Amino acid sequence: MKQLDQEIESANGELNDTIKATNERKDEFQELKELAANKDDLKSEVIKHQRELKSLQTDIKSAEEELAKLEGELIKASDKPIKVSAGYFYFGSDIEPGRYKITAQEGHRGNVFIREEGKRGSYVGETFGDGSRGSTVDFVFESKAGDEIEATIPVYLYPVE
Repeated sequence: MKQLDQEIESANGELNDTIKATNERKDEFQELKELAANKDDLKSEVIKHQRELKSLQTDIKSAEEELAKLEGELIKASDKPIKVSAGYFYFGSDIEPGRYKITAQEGHRGNVFIREEGKRGSYVGETFGDGSRGSTVDFVFESKAGDEIEATIPVYLYPVE
């Protein structure tokens, strides 16, 4: 009986130690319970924000495309320009008709006129140069067969779409 009493006393001591340790870690257990309870809510929030982010990225892409159209972004058809010296040239015989961006060759400043075949006056009449003193850096136009280009300076014609 004495031995049984000792075993009970020993078991009660272990039980008291376990209860004491449990009470000391009660706050930790409570925090873990709260985290477990909030886990599903947090997952839902993350999924919601991921969808919102994807939608915003799509909106940004659409807005950038629209901005590019509004700013008249040009798509180069080739990287190499057509070099045109000063003088008179004709689209269709000297230069392929099409859409071009025109710029002055480096170090030059002067006038360029483009006229429609058989008509008086120019549909392009610009002073080209470095952008200072009223000159234009570049200009985009569309030419047809028979149109004339008169340049007082050498220019580059960049084909664009």
